[in-house]
Amino acid sequence: MLYRVRRVKCDERKPLCLRCDRFGVECDGYEDYSSAPVSRKRKPVALLPSTSVGLLIYQPSSTTGFETQEDYQYFLHYRNQTVIDLSGAMPDEVWSQVIPRANVGHMALRNLTLAVSAMDKARHSSSPVPHSQFGAAKYGKALRGIRELLASRIDLEAVRVSLIASLLIFCFENLQGETELAIKHIKTALNFMRTHLTSSVRYDPKRHSISSVLGLEDEVSILLARIDSMFVVTDFMAGKRLVQIEFIEENINMPRAFRNIQQVRNYMQEWQYRGYPYLPRLRDIYAGKDESINPLPPGPPDYFEKTMKYAQQWFDLCKPLLSGEDPRSRDWLRYAILHTYGLTSVLVVKRAYLGNGSDTPGLFEPESLAMIQFCSRIVQNPYYRKTFAFDIGPIEGLFVVCVTCQKKEICEEALRILKLAKGRTEMLADAGIYATRCEGILGMRFPADGEKNV
Repeated sequence: MLYRVRRVKCDERKPLCLRCDRFGVECDGYEDYSSAPVSRKRKPVALLPSTSVGLLIYQPSSTTGFETQEDYQYFLHYRNQTVIDLSGAMPDEVWSQVIPRANVGHMALRNLTLAVSAMDKARHSSSPVPHSQFGAAKYGKALRGIRELLASRIDLEAVRVSLIASLLIFCFENLQGETELAIKHIKTALNFMRTHLTSSVRYDPKRHSISSVLGLEDEVSILLARIDSMFVVTDFMAGKRLVQIEFIEENINMPRAFRNIQQVRNYMQEWQYRGYPYLPRLRDIYAGKDESINPLPPGPPDYFEKTMKYAQQWFDLCKPLLSGEDPRSRDWLRYAILHTYGLTSVLVVKRAYLGNGSDTPGLFEPESLAMIQFCSRIVQNPYYRKTFAFDIGPIEGLFVVCVTCQKKEICEEALRILKLAKGRTEMLADAGIYATRCEGILGMRFPADGEKNV
């Protein structure tokens, strides 16, 4: 049984135990571990569906390989709690499988993982100082280890370890509240990744992605590409993307129905990434410049229309999944967050494609209204936690509504929901920081009577 493999006690909640419910895995019950013969061999069980590289979650059977019992306990906290916190509403194989496996043989990654776990535990604890001190000590050791590795070798394995480390460093800094420092570090990692690309990241919805850095897990490669895309949407000075994506198939063949949440996300990314070549235009458009400075990217004349058609097919396939779930449930939250992410993509791609001629009143109202309706329910969902998550949720979408929608009342409602989400950070998007930015943007876009519009 799952709990015998993970060596944790089931809380026996019915019909699903709490831990399985939070992980989104099928609950298959619990047997008393003490009754099992000691010599019996157990096959490791993946907590999530297997990835494209066939990794299973690392399941140490004892403290072997850990320097101290304390290290082992922090690793257990990472495995049992931090993975859930980082994944947010969408379980991600990077945290549950790739990083635990990468801990084997790489002490710097082990120390980074323990540092992140300790900082996460500090946020849950009524006595956070000892956990923070432990995390800081492990973090310092890990950084020294990474520097020594890069000083001695720059082979493919060193590149892989450095890029995985960059994700853990990003999490550690965010958990400390150092959002700007975290962003600085992840930008450096994206530049580092680009210098070692063998080609563009190739995307296949059936396999999730094919890494363009030899030896790097597909899941890490596509996660870094997702971070890169966020910079273009929310940082108007970011310029063009650092990581380019190619597609295995020219057209998207949507299934008749989505079988699971992973398939929903994969096909969303398939049409979503096709619209990203337009995004570098946002910088000039929001600055009020003539869009001819950054013309439309080359491609078939119906490329935009086809991308929007694929998006609509995806939204249609998502409708029965959303309507079949209780809005207070974790499954509804997962589908709703992906839905808002899709709406965000439609808004920014349409804005980028239409350029400065897209200020027609009412043009973006349907997507903006849908966004605030979903987001107002998301922030009230009991599983939506106001903490750091390596997830893309409603914060980015609400920000886009504030800079795109032409209706003042809708923008003000988006700002209100952003303020309700204060305390939540989703990858690069901190709700409190974005609320402050949006207040300034709305003040310029909708000045009070008698003030000059900027």
